[in-house]
Amino acid sequence: MSDSGQRRPTTPITLPVTSDTNPPAEAASPESFSPFCPCCTTSPSEEANPSSDVSYPSAILEERLLRTLTFYSSSPSRIQAIAVLPYDHRVTKNWLLIELLCHRVFAALPDQGTIRRVSSSYHARASPGDVLLITAYPATQASFRWLEATVTKGNELMATVTALYDGPVLGGTADMSRD
Repeated sequence: MSDSGQRRPTTPITLPVTSDTNPPAEAASPESFSPFCPCCTTSPSEEANPSSDVSYPSAILEERLLRTLTFYSSSPSRIQAIAVLPYDHRVTKNWLLIELLCHRVFAALPDQGTIRRVSSSYHARASPGDVLLITAYPATQASFRWLEATVTKGNELMATVTALYDGPVLGGTADMSRD
C-alpha cells in the first residue's frame, strides 16, 4: 500500500522533546534570540566547536532549511513565508525545525516583544523536500495577545504554533486578581 493512500491522523501527533535547538550562526541577528524561546536557547556565538559538538549535523540541517526561508507577503497584521525542507531523512525526526521556522517568521512581525514560550501541535509528518507555507499573525482575546502560525504543505495542515511574548497588555491594566 502506498503512502498516498494512507489516512492522516486528525488529532495532533505527540512528539518527544529534543535538546537539539541551537540555530546556525548566519540564521538571524542576536536581537531575535530569547533566553526563554526553545528554538533560541543559546545564541550562535555560544555554539560549541563543530568538531566536538554532537549536534553539529543538525546545525547544518537547520542552516540549510533557513537558507530556503523566503518572505513573500507582509503586513502589520499578517506575514507569510515559504521554506523547503532539505532532502535529508533527518527532517522526519527533527520537529524543532518547524518551531525554528516559525520563530524566524514571528521575529519579522512588527511590535512584538521577547518570545517567552512556544507551543506546537503537529497534524502531519514532515518529509524531505516538502514545501511549507508559514502564515503568522498576532492574535488578541480580551486583554491578552500572542502570536500564532499555521504551517501547511500543499492543502494539508501540518502544524499550529503559538508563541507567548512580552508586550503591552490591552485595556490599560494588567491586574488579574480576583475579588
